[in-house]
Amino acid sequence: MGVQTPAAGTPSQQTLANVQILRLVAAVIVVFGHAQQELREMAGPTTLASWRPIPWGFGVDIFFVISGFIMYIVAGDSFGSLRASRRFLARRLERIAPLYWIFTSALLALTLLGFGSGGKPDWVQTLASYLFFPVHRADGAIRPILSVGWTLNYEMLFYVLFALAMLLPKRVGMAALSATLLTLVALAPLARQGPAFAVYWTDPIILEFAAGLLLGSLYKRQVRLSMLAAGAMAIGGFALAAATWPQAPRALVSGFPAALIVAAAALGPNPTRPGALQGALIAGGDASYALYLSHIFVINAVSLVWARAGLNAPLLFLGLTLAGSILIGALVRLGLEKPILSLMRKRRGQATDQRRREAKPERASSSASAYSVER
Repeated sequence: MGVQTPAAGTPSQQTLANVQILRLVAAVIVVFGHAQQELREMAGPTTLASWRPIPWGFGVDIFFVISGFIMYIVAGDSFGSLRASRRFLARRLERIAPLYWIFTSALLALTLLGFGSGGKPDWVQTLASYLFFPVHRADGAIRPILSVGWTLNYEMLFYVLFALAMLLPKRVGMAALSATLLTLVALAPLARQGPAFAVYWTDPIILEFAAGLLLGSLYKRQVRLSMLAAGAMAIGGFALAAATWPQAPRALVSGFPAALIVAAAALGPNPTRPGALQGALIAGGDASYALYLSHIFVINAVSLVWARAGLNAPLLFLGLTLAGSILIGALVRLGLEKPILSLMRKRRGQATDQRRREAKPERASSSASAYSVER
């Protein structure tokens, strides 16, 4: 989703190559699950449509752990500062909001034009969708207009809490952030009958961010895994995700396996000079947020054509939706997301330069006034 590693070519980017690749894997898992769900609705519970080696929502759990990990890394030691806190939150908004708002607006327009099976959202849901605030839909579900944006409502909560934690010294801030996440989960039984945001933001799934924070701390302390240990953790993580855990909380059945897999990617051996294939997969990780937001449109478009053509080839349907989603995600990344981010970075740089230019005359004027008073 909205997690982004440092710029390509830096030592951090090279070190986190496996995490970037894992972001692509997580996005593809989600896309496949949604494509399979669409296939079930069209063709019924066929063998392929019902195939479920792992919960397909597992990709989201991987994303959340990666998010906690990356936020810990990119924050560095910029703690105990209001300026750093504001800068962190502003950059998170720059990374997440524009593309999400574009796709939300596109879906809203299609809905108002009569496309889609869902009802038209009211102004409360519309405003809440743009503000990353969880509210009930007409059907009772707590979802924004763009349904995949449900994860971003959690991400934004985490970013706000992280920014608040940055007002404190690092060790105190991270302890306070972890304690806040645990407290919110502890309040879940009391929040069940409360408003949508209380139900939503006390879900144990938020502990996956805390798991990412822990991994980030281990990474910064130079804790590393051997190839054998990392491989065993990755295999163990997927095996645990594939196991059946009746009535167990998601944070346990999916969050813990996701933490094992992310730990293997982050703390295990990473390529210092990725080859062509690894480079392509890393680029796919860069496009994972664009892929995540756009794939619903691709699946719906393929489904519409499929239904009108009367085709009956489940494997081909899944292949087309998956390949089409990856292609469109890459195009959105290159043609829309990157230009938007470049423009925002340019404007941020211009604003910084302007503030510096304005600060110099102010200091000179202040000095002159003081001098005249003293005289």
